[in-house]
Order: sequence, then structure tokens, then C-alpha cells
Amino acid sequence: MPQNKVTHIKRIDWNKLDLSPEVNIAAQMITKDIIDGIGSGKDIDGRPFKRLSPVTVEFKKKKGSLHPEKPLWDKGIMKEVYVRPHATKAKPLADIRVPEKEDRVAIGIKHNTGRDVPKREWYGVGKRVQKKLRKEMKLRLNKKLKIGKAI
Repeated sequence: MPQNKVTHIKRIDWNKLDLSPEVNIAAQMITKDIIDGIGSGKDIDGRPFKRLSPVTVEFKKKKGSLHPEKPLWDKGIMKEVYVRPHATKAKPLADIRVPEKEDRVAIGIKHNTGRDVPKREWYGVGKRVQKKLRKEMKLRLNKKLKIGKAI
């Protein structure tokens, strides 16, 4: 049996196993991926966002948009996704949130689902970050289990 396999899973003391650091790292990786995707104009799976219509670009220009041609970048607020609360040992859960400024949550949902606009899946756990997460979490969990923090 390969050395990196956990062979005595029954001996793990699950009450001692604190996975909150890994949850927080995963949340930060996902948040960074969302922000990078918006900045590069790509959805969560790395596909370019559908272009804005000329009418929308003109409307955004008139209202003073910073980047009228870029989807999800009217005022630069959508890229301000954040993690609240952070995971703790007692509550190993992190929540990635959309800024609650103005109507950003509604706009985010509209684009993510394609309701009344071309679908632009910008929020979620995409393929590019899933691969990184699998690798990072496997390394961290193997290390945590090998050094006996929970055995």
C-alpha cells in the first residue's frame, strides 16, 4: 500500500482534527479566483464573458462607468467579494459573499443565472480553482494526518 494512504482511519480522533485552516485557505483561493476572473473578463471555468451590447456600453459610459465595455465591472464593486465569517475549529465554515453595496447581489445573481442578460457565470467554484484546491488540500491533509495531530 502506498505510504500516502491513511491506513488506520479508525484511530483518527475526529474531535482533535481542526480543518478550519484548510477551509479558510480554500475560501481565500476561491475568492481570489473569482476576483481574477472578473479582472480578466472570464467566467469560473475560464471562458470569456459574453460581450456587452453596444446599448449597454453606451449606457454605462453616460453614467460614468470606470470600464463601460467590461461585464461585471461598472464601478469595480463586484470584484470586492469577501469571506465572512472565517472558519473556526468550533464552526468550520467560511462564507464567500458578494458586496452588499447598492444592488450588487441582485446584479450578480442576474449575470450568474442569465436572467434577462447573457449568462456570465462569475461566482462559484470553477474548474481552474477545483484543480488547485484538490492538490493543496491533499497535501495539507496528508501532512496533518502524518504528523499525528489527529491520531
